[in-house]
Amino acid sequence: MYYVYDGTFEGFLSAVTELFRGESEEHGRCGKEASVCKEAEIRPLIPHIEAEVIEGITCRFGEYLSGHFGKAMPDTVYRAFLSELPGIEDSLIRYIRLARRIRKDPIDMLNVECVRQVAQAYKRTSRETHRYMGLLRFRKLNITDPSSRVEIFYAEFEPQTDCLSLLADHFTDRFEGIPFVIADRSRNKCLLHMSGNDWTIREADPELFSSKSVETLYEALWQRYFKCMAIPERINPKLQSSNMPRKYWKHLVEKPGEIFKSSIQ
Repeated sequence: MYYVYDGTFEGFLSAVTELFRGESEEHGRCGKEASVCKEAEIRPLIPHIEAEVIEGITCRFGEYLSGHFGKAMPDTVYRAFLSELPGIEDSLIRYIRLARRIRKDPIDMLNVECVRQVAQAYKRTSRETHRYMGLLRFRKLNITDPSSRVEIFYAEFEPQTDCLSLLADHFTDRFEGIPFVIADRSRNKCLLHMSGNDWTIREADPELFSSKSVETLYEALWQRYFKCMAIPERINPKLQSSNMPRKYWKHLVEKPGEIFKSSIQ
């Protein structure tokens, strides 16, 4: 039996809640058979129940985890889920089951497979989030409406994890009062911040990805500075790729691969 959810974290928690309720009613007899699956991954003819999103489930489930197993556990579960690693749903379910059985957060029990998988997923998301806090490059957008005096800054990236929400507080504090958009091109959604500390995540408009910057002069100056600071004799592509993997280069204004290649030539 599968409890099918819509792919969101709220949907996942709702499905897990329904699964645990079912286990409680059956006195645990379906524990080894029941699981959770995304709508897009469920196969035809497989017995399943569509789990509806429970209102306020994120707050309620988080309070349950923190109240019974420690304040760090809700964040561990959330970040591990955002890793989008294959099978992370099953690992999280086993992880929560284990916590309920031993009545504490089992995060230090790395000899247990599900705990090790959750810990690795948590680190994967946290590591990528930390990197993008320093690697996102914002550009001032070219607003087509001449009557608009609002300056909007835009950044885009293609993360391996669904870490967009984890970047929100960092950049709203950094750009307090400055409107900005961060677009996740891999998942076709964006983070919008217009005023104060309010932000929201919604589906990205396709036209957003074709938006043009008005800061071409400053970008060119930054690229020239970056190139001039490079010492051709000390360029070490292998070390550079180790410190900043090439997967991050695509959306950097300085375009290190192109500049270092021209420096060598």
